Amino acid sequence: MTRELTDATGSKVFIELVDGAPIRSYSIRLASVSSPAGRADFLEPVSDEAVRVFFHTEVDPEFSGRGLATQLIRTALGDAIEENIVVVPVCPLFAAYLRTHGEAYLAEGGKFRVPRRADLALVSQAVRAER
Repeated sequence: MTRELTDATGSKVFIELVDGAPIRSYSIRLASVSSPAGRADFLEPVSDEAVRVFFHTEVDPEFSGRGLATQLIRTALGDAIEENIVVVPVCPLFAAYLRTHGEAYLAEGGKFRVPRRADLALVSQAVRAER
């Protein structure tokens, strides 16, 4: 599913969920550019609870200052609420966002927890396998 949003400059952007194995991503691109401007990568470990471990977010420096990383984070967190998924913020941007907005996220029905050693091992293993 592709979502149409507006960035901080008023330009149209599109965010879509990109399926990969094992790494999945939210990808963002400007309407005026065909290639992605950024992404937020995550893993969904096999677990008793539905979990998304967000471990990497990046935006091309050419598009910095447009709020694209925030758009990615808000979209990912909104989906997690809708799908009743626990967010694990390994990524420093996700962690910082939840430190600032965590209470509001919880009030909206979101769930998150501190990364565990097993989460970090899973990320390390997945990243090594991708190389």
